Amino acid sequence: MAVKLDAVTPHMDDYGDPIGSYAPNVCVTIYSSLQYLLNRDTSNLFDIGIAYADTVDFKVQGEEDFTEDEIAAHPDMQSAWNFIIEETK
Repeated sequence: MAVKLDAVTPHMDDYGDPIGSYAPNVCVTIYSSLQYLLNRDTSNLFDIGIAYADTVDFKVQGEEDFTEDEIAAHPDMQSAWNFIIEETK
């Protein structure tokens, strides 16, 4: 399954803009979801949360040239982390 998904996963360098980072994150989410359904390993859910946070991070970076601290403090990033924390309690 991983090999087949990897074969169709676009590489970020194939795109000239930040939207290219979204496709690999979607693939990670699909793969981790399928893995979770197969083995019920909750670490797969953690991987989904990280992919979500990475996607929001890329979105925020695309808005302006923020420092890492500014990205972490951005309302969208805070909302994403709060969602992940609440959903994984």
